[in-house]
Amino acid sequence: MTTVRTAYDSPAAHLLLRDAFSDDELRRVRLVPEGTRLDQGAVYVDLRDPTRAEVKARGDMSVGSGELVVPKAEIGYELWNRLTRPPGPGQTGG
Repeated sequence: MTTVRTAYDSPAAHLLLRDAFSDDELRRVRLVPEGTRLDQGAVYVDLRDPTRAEVKARGDMSVGSGELVVPKAEIGYELWNRLTRPPGPGQTGG
């Protein structure tokens, strides 16, 4: 059985998001494990990307070392919209 890792569980993700998200919200943000191949055509965001741009995966893409990748399909739209908004002044940006 694989343990689901969330932004709450990741010190790096927690640091990036702590000023804008509650602990309960961070527990709902699933991170794709490093080395995992992304689903072709699915949409993701890397929390370490300062622009927080949505990325539509190609079949040859996988999660690289140090990336904090979140799948859009597994998160509610309100939380997704907040995640993909670049950090504002005074917020941790990565």
